Amino acid sequence: QQMQQMQQMQQMQQMQRGGMGGFPDLGANPQGAALAAAMAQVPGLDGAMGGVQGLGADGMGGMGRRGAAGNPREMAEVYQAAYAAAFYAQQQQLQQLLRMQAQAAQGARGAGGVGLDQAALAAAAAGLLGNVGYGGAFGGASNGFHGGKGSYGGGGYGGYGGGHRDDAHRGGNRGVGKNARGRGGGRGGPDGFGGRDGGVHRVGSSGGLDRGGGHGLGGGGLGVGVDSAAEAAEMDARFGSVQECLGTIATLARDQHGCRFLQRRFDEDGADAVDACFPEILAEAVELMMDPFGNYLVQKLLECCSDEQRVAVLEAVAKTADGEEDKDKLDSKDDSLKTKSTSPPFLVTVALNTHGTRAVQKLVETLRGPEQIALAVAALKPGVVTLIKDLNGNHVVQRCLQRLNSNENQFVYDAAERHCVEIATHRHGCCVLQRCVDHADATQRRALVEAIAGSSLALAQDPFGNYVVQYVLDLDLPWCNAQVMSKLAGTYAELSTQKFSSNVVEKCLKRSADMFELETHRDAVVREIMNSPLLDRLLMDPYGNYVVQSSLSVTHGALRNELVERIKPHLPLIKNSPFGKRILRLLLEHKK
Repeated sequence: QQMQQMQQMQQMQQMQRGGMGGFPDLGANPQGAALAAAMAQVPGLDGAMGGVQGLGADGMGGMGRRGAAGNPREMAEVYQAAYAAAFYAQQQQLQQLLRMQAQAAQGARGAGGVGLDQAALAAAAAGLLGNVGYGGAFGGASNGFHGGKGSYGGGGYGGYGGGHRDDAHRGGNRGVGKNARGRGGGRGGPDGFGGRDGGVHRVGSSGGLDRGGGHGLGGGGLGVGVDSAAEAAEMDARFGSVQECLGTIATLARDQHGCRFLQRRFDEDGADAVDACFPEILAEAVELMMDPFGNYLVQKLLECCSDEQRVAVLEAVAKTADGEEDKDKLDSKDDSLKTKSTSPPFLVTVALNTHGTRAVQKLVETLRGPEQIALAVAALKPGVVTLIKDLNGNHVVQRCLQRLNSNENQFVYDAAERHCVEIATHRHGCCVLQRCVDHADATQRRALVEAIAGSSLALAQDPFGNYVVQYVLDLDLPWCNAQVMSKLAGTYAELSTQKFSSNVVEKCLKRSADMFELETHRDAVVREIMNSPLLDRLLMDPYGNYVVQSSLSVTHGALRNELVERIKPHLPLIKNSPFGKRILRLLLEHKK
């Protein structure tokens, strides 16, 4: 094992001494010569390129100087990681330079000779490599592997881990330093590839539905809106017109710049561009809706297309893997995917996808007329329970609740009522169930609330279900509160000692304080608590003491005096309890 480690270290040292190797000869053709001449005009470009090829001179942020005294195995791993990072960065840079060379060639052949001149190419190369360059990014103590501007993992300005825009390197929260990808971070910087707010391809201006940074349709600006005149000219020179791109529309839609180009063409050329691209997009609609870039083109298409074209899209995504449309499932009473012997419609699969959920939300937003709504409902209905409980799919259901009327959303309410406990005890389902209550009409709401109240004992003890029970109690419907309090009768003492259900018991007491219809139920709860053999435990319990405090707050007259008398024998115990002291303070206030 030690011999293998030494061999690895020797190989890495040879790589360090030999450098990364040069770029291919850019002067082999006229365009390459023009590119090389343009790059020569960029100050510091030679040094930056040399910094990549001469990686071993200063080491990765000075790590090379620690090699002699460091652990051989650790240093071998460090050099392997450094070499992989530098190699990837060089490959990305090479691809961008070759692409710029191709753009220059296309521009020279374009109509009227409009293209990228040497000055523009030099500026582009300067923007690609940044002000610091790879020499500063990978070498030296100040701009080392973990820090400084432009460093691989640091919070630099344009490097692989930097926060500013760098299309070549997809800057942002992907490095290994302080800007490493976190739970809430995107793949790019504020204006980079994706970005924490969706980057240049995020459509719309409103935020997500209920996710803290969720998958709801929202975030940053549309890609077309951030294209400068120079960027637009560059994309026009690269792609030409829509007619020139026919036959490769689906491929362009999967490319960051191609997607932006087509979106802009839809805005500027209108129906002509949409009609020309529609057949190719429709043929791969399902795949494009789930593509990181293609989904934004589909969203733009749904905004610009005709009603007939939108129906065609709906019919394409309403099919299953067997190729049959699901129109007959409108009358089906089975909502769960688990009970289906056939595969779900493509629309359900797309809605469960991270990128597809945005496209489906846009589809719901743009529905026009009964035919389109019926097609969408038929495709979503078989998987509605799965969608409600999914991280991405729940936003599609919430969008339906927002955009469709109560009758059109009946399939959601039927599923919510039938699978009430399953949905209410789920992290995402509990939020959707509350939104169902908000958007339902009087008949739908009563049926749904009755289902929740009927299962309140089980839901009250659940980490997520307890919020649903509290939500319906806050509706201040006397019949609902009475039903919940009846379901919990006989278990109030035990529920008061539990983290989640104790909140429900408190809610029952507080929401019934001002309702004359619930006075009997409220007094029954207080009597059950004060007559419980667990009263001494409740007085000193971290959760139960709050229930006792609420009981003292909502009772009056003889019942309150009786409750105080029940507590007095336990005063010596609660004086030394941090939780019991709160109850003691209430008793002292009662005496005054």
